[in-house]
Amino acid sequence: MPTHTSVRLADYAPPPYLIDTVRLDVDLHPTETKIVSTLKLRPNPKATKAVRPLVLDGEAITLVSATLDGKTLTTRDYIVTPTALTFVRPPSTPFTLELVTTCNPTANTQLSGLYLSRGIYTTQCEAEGFRRITYFLDRP
Repeated sequence: MPTHTSVRLADYAPPPYLIDTVRLDVDLHPTETKIVSTLKLRPNPKATKAVRPLVLDGEAITLVSATLDGKTLTTRDYIVTPTALTFVRPPSTPFTLELVTTCNPTANTQLSGLYLSRGIYTTQCEAEGFRRITYFLDRP
């Protein structure tokens, strides 16, 4: 059983990247919903760290593919863990990132993200549920 981790305001810093636009294309399926998210990102001039990996939160989702400015990325370009998708060397200029992910709404019993309850697809994204739909800078 996972333990709860406290999130403290004092631990926050400006994110290294800003997301200017998000476009979602969702193909609903009870056990394998496909989400194509297109993110337009740019480095945050107020970020405090000079080295800027891009870490996107994700939970209970599967990465199918990633494309950066139209170029298909390989597993050498990113790191996937059960809780994050990390790009160690993202561009230092604005860029477009397209991510294809899948999730299982029927198996999602957390009542967070996208889930299927009594035949109805429901989303709950506050405060950190969006990470159960696609990888994102998912901060409360």
